[in-house]
Amino acid sequence: MYVFLSNNDDTLYRQNDKHIRSIEKAINGEYSAIHFYARLATLAPDINERTQILEIRQDEQRTVDFHLEIADKTTNQQVKETFRRAAADEQNHAVWFLYYFSKQNKK
Repeated sequence: MYVFLSNNDDTLYRQNDKHIRSIEKAINGEYSAIHFYARLATLAPDINERTQILEIRQDEQRTVDFHLEIADKTTNQQVKETFRRAAADEQNHAVWFLYYFSKQNKK
């Protein structure tokens, strides 16, 4: 017996596959960020900056866990919401690192 997919079914499968690859890429990026922040914390010039960097690292770990949870039960709307949150999270971290960078350049 043959099962034929309609065009709509085929499109749905391709969209799901694309979303899965996007989630996988985001998770891998978060893992890289976790390792980067751990290393960066060891280079921080003082305890306050080290503490802030380690807090960011911990937040990255929570983001990874969140992505993994969503990846297990995603729909298109959930994927959109996940990436919106991840983008806001990354933007917040960028502001902190810009602050540290500008602070170092003033010395």
